[in-house]
Amino acid sequence: MSNDTIAGSGLEKMFYGQILSILVIIPLVGWIAAIVGIVLFLVGLHEAAGADEGYRTAFYVEIGILVLSVLAVFIGVLNIVTSILSLVVIYLVCTTTAGLSKATWARQPGDGLRGSSMGAARPWWWSALS
Repeated sequence: MSNDTIAGSGLEKMFYGQILSILVIIPLVGWIAAIVGIVLFLVGLHEAAGADEGYRTAFYVEIGILVLSVLAVFIGVLNIVTSILSLVVIYLVCTTTAGLSKATWARQPGDGLRGSSMGAARPWWWSALS
């Protein structure tokens, strides 16, 4: 499988895991869905790590967040640290995915817009209107 396929499959699992984690607001069933969501998120991140080391780093940071979240029950200040580390995970996943996208676009022959600032500057809805 290509790196794009591996990363895409992992990112899809991460997405569904986050959707399930949102269901924590539902009593009892929500907690079960949230735990399944966290596990699915970690599985997806671990799967994506096969495509690039940036995802592996994000996986390790996410494991650290889980450990700190348990400790935060006793030491409340750690909640701030877990929030900051969550931003680090988002940053790592986004920059790694962007790097893979740039590498893919550079390899493929394009229509002159691939990888150029002209194509990247267009908002997402521009393609829908064209």
